[in-house]
Parts: sequence; structure tokens; C-alpha cells
Amino acid sequence: MKSHTFLASSFTGILLLCSLFLVACSGGGGGSDDGDLSGGIVDGGIGGTGLGTITRFSSIVVNDTRVFDLTPETNISIDGESVQADDLAVGMVVNYDVADDVSATFDSGTAVNVAAFHQVVGPITTGNPLSVLGQTVVVDGGTVLSDIPGGVTGNLVIGSIVEVAGYRDVDGIIRASRLAYKPSGLPVWVINGRATEVVPNQGFRVGAQQIVLNGIVPEDCSGGLVDGALVEVKAPPVPDFNSGDFLAVNRVECQLEGLQVPDNPATSLIKAEIEGFVTQVVLPGEFVVDGQTVITDSATEFEGGTAADIVLGAKLEVEGDFDTLNGILRAREIEIEESRVNIVAPVLTADIDIGKSMDIMGITVFANAQTEDEDGIISEGNGNIQADVEGYIDIAGDVIATDIKADGSINSGSVDLRGPASNIAPPLFQILGLTIDTNTVNELPADFFPNLVPGATVKIEDAQWDGDDTLSGGKLEIDG
Repeated sequence: MKSHTFLASSFTGILLLCSLFLVACSGGGGGSDDGDLSGGIVDGGIGGTGLGTITRFSSIVVNDTRVFDLTPETNISIDGESVQADDLAVGMVVNYDVADDVSATFDSGTAVNVAAFHQVVGPITTGNPLSVLGQTVVVDGGTVLSDIPGGVTGNLVIGSIVEVAGYRDVDGIIRASRLAYKPSGLPVWVINGRATEVVPNQGFRVGAQQIVLNGIVPEDCSGGLVDGALVEVKAPPVPDFNSGDFLAVNRVECQLEGLQVPDNPATSLIKAEIEGFVTQVVLPGEFVVDGQTVITDSATEFEGGTAADIVLGAKLEVEGDFDTLNGILRAREIEIEESRVNIVAPVLTADIDIGKSMDIMGITVFANAQTEDEDGIISEGNGNIQADVEGYIDIAGDVIATDIKADGSINSGSVDLRGPASNIAPPLFQILGLTIDTNTVNELPADFFPNLVPGATVKIEDAQWDGDDTLSGGKLEIDG
């Protein structure tokens, strides 16, 4: 059974725990060992399934608007083991089904099944970059940290046992929604991910971790385990485990991808939601989020961006109708969760913190383990050039670069900027802290300000940067 991911904030107690049951987020793996999570809450069958992010706890609230109910009949598990409500925690990843009392707008109903799972459970194997059992983990401002000494991940040492929930991105890196330190250890280590370098009957890799089958036959792998298969791996703890050690397992199970058709769907079209990273763009109007094929049409509504922002690696929330016959999700609404940005502007060598970040027109741009930097601008400090930066704004409001490349010689008279609008006070507004004076813009649509709202994606091209905090001239448009 497919598992999903959510991120929650900071309430505690039963209200918090009930909330966790509702939402799924992308992950891969984590199915129940018992196989059957069907519930009997509503006789008409399952009316909804999906992936999403819990944003607060007041009753059961998902993405600020979806409110689902939990009953004593709700089936609950973590990593395949049946648990009670108070075993769940903020930031865990869950796979959920909603009964046929789900509303037409998918914002209320009764939670039937909840299966939480972790992307990886085990020892930290490297510190920089952070990895757990050979799985690279990225912690950002949205990650819930539990029992971390001093609340700083740098205080954890090699060998510290942790649980990590979150999303795997297009590169297989875990973007952590929750990182929990377990000083007393745990009875089972877990990895969810893709098998590579498969040697039949012997072993394989998940990320950098070498897995030894040790006589174990992988389960639910039609035709046998193959490269690229999504698997859940379970293993007993190994004292003094080190990076590079082989891990002998006691269970390997192949996992299905995307939203799964629940037992007893109420109709062939059920309400659904998925949140995760775009892992494939098939063609315009068709893409894949964490193994789930999504299609759009002229009625699909976009928030936080446009169809042009549906690119490889983009993080989305998709709501729509899931066809239980062909497994396709037809999108009614798509929210671009991490606003996409583009900056083309001068970068001085003096404004680069090598390996970490750079200042570009006063905007701090951070690099991480995923950043492509083919010209070594941040990674080697190759500045004093015009840089072209593609990236996104994370949950903490930081600009994270996904791709950086050189774009010729420094030219402050021809800069481009794309990002969310803020501080709107005609004729002025801002993009990423830079002020745009529309009185100076060369090309300005007549309906620009009537259509401009906070957060709208705006693009200005071929503008003049004053060396401080203002752009003038150029061509301006709302890119959405």
C-alpha cells in the first residue's frame, strides 16, 4: 500500500494526533504488513484518498481548509504495525482513505484508514551532507525536529538513531518533514526507496546503502525484484554500524506507486489529493507526481504559479478526481507549493559564501545537495559574472537554487526577475524585496494593477538595477 507525507505544526494531545490521520503526502512504501486496511465506518465504501499536508490542529485540519473526522473504527499503523492514536506525531507521513461521506469539495468526511511510515529509520551514517543508512536527508525551515539536542541537527553524531519522515524528490533525496532522535534506539531499522544495482538472490542498493538479502525473498515483486522498483526494507539493528557496512535484512517488500485504488471504492471516480514532487513531465497537460499520473484540462485552476511552473522537481498539491479504473488523477486545482523564481543578474565573487550561498541584487540564494552548479559559481566561488538562477522559495521563505549557470559578463542594465509580488502600493510593488517602480517600466499592461494580488507570480525582463534595491525600465507582466 502506498504511503504519503504530511507536515504539521505544533499542537499536542489528542486533537493533534487525530489530525494526523487525514492527510497523505508523497513518499513511497510503508504499506501495512497485514495488507488489508479496509474499514467499516460507512457502508457505502471509500469516497476519497490522497496526499496532503497538515498545517494546524483544530479538530482535523488539512491545508487549512480540509476537516476530517476520526472514529474508534479508524485503522491506524506505523511502518506496518498497528498502533494507537497517541503513537502518531507531528510531521509523520500517512496514507489515508476517507469514507463516502466526503464532501464534494473534499474538505470534510470521515477518515477510515491511516498508515504512517518513515522514509528511513536507523543510524546517521554521514554528517555533511546528512545521511541516514546511506539516504541523503535535507532539513529545512519546515522540518519538525523532535528531541534533537539543542534543537540543532549538528548536535547529532554519527551513529545517532533517528526516524525521518518526508518526501523523496526527483533525485531520491529525502526532504524531511520530521526528524526525530531516538536515544534509546529502535527495534527495527527501515528504508523506503528505489532498488538499484540488483543482483538476484543476493542484494541491491537503496541510495548509498548496500543491502544483503541473506536468504530473504522479496515480497510482492511481480517477476522478481528489478532495478527501479520501489521497496520497503526492514532490518534488525546492527551495533556500531558504519557508513559502508552491508545491511542484512529480514524483510523486503515491493511497493506500488501513486495513489492506490482503495478497497470498496464508492464509485469509479473518487475525490483525491496528492502532494509531492514532479518526477516526470510526459507532455503538456500530463505529468507525474511521486508515481501518480496527473492530467489537466482547460478547467484546471492554478494557485501560486501557472502551468509553466509544472517542471521536473516542482513541489505541488493537486486536488481532483481519481479514476479507480485507469489510475489517473484529473486535476481540478493545482497549488504550486514552492514558488518558482528566476533571477538573471550580476554576482560578485565577494558576495559568495563558497559552498553555501550568494547575494544577488540583495537576494540571498542558498545552495543545497540538489543544486546544479555547472560553472562553480557557489560551489567554487566563480563570481564577477552575470548569473542565471532557477529555484524556489521554501517553507521558511528562503530562496533555494536548483540550477545556477553563467550568463555572460556583468550587466546591471539588463536583469530579469521572476517571483511572487508583495507590498503592493501602486505605482510600486516588490518582488523578493526589490522595489519595482512601474512609472519607469517600458512595457506595462493596462490591467496590471487591477489584476495584481499578493503572491501573484510576476516577471520583469531587461530591467535596470540601481545597485541597491530598485529595478526600473524593462518589460513587466503577471506570469499567470
